[in-house]
Amino acid sequence: MEYNGEKRSGNFHGKGKLIDENENTYEGEFQLGEFHGQGKFIVDGNLTCEGKWVRGELIEGSMRDKVENFLYEGEIKDFKRHGKGIFFNYEDKRKFEGYWEDNVLEDSEDDWEVETIE
Repeated sequence: MEYNGEKRSGNFHGKGKLIDENENTYEGEFQLGEFHGQGKFIVDGNLTCEGKWVRGELIEGSMRDKVENFLYEGEIKDFKRHGKGIFFNYEDKRKFEGYWEDNVLEDSEDDWEVETIE
């Protein structure tokens, strides 16, 4: 594990960059050793989770997966779509907007074609 950034009382605290033993990278704000505030976490070079973190959990922002070819923007719980959000499935060229619970769309507001991502 490699960390470059601010510390307080031996903990990651303030702005910093952490690279773990699997080469996953978090860059952003820390509080007492946990992701807290604005930050971006890249997992396996494919999944990018970016937004507002509270005590190590991403609660709002975006998740983009290059392999599965999707983008989700909205509320998040346990790295799943949970709450109000928009899901772009670029493979099927569809957009789903509504309320989600554990990655399942509970109430849909719209569904239409979208552009492919770069």
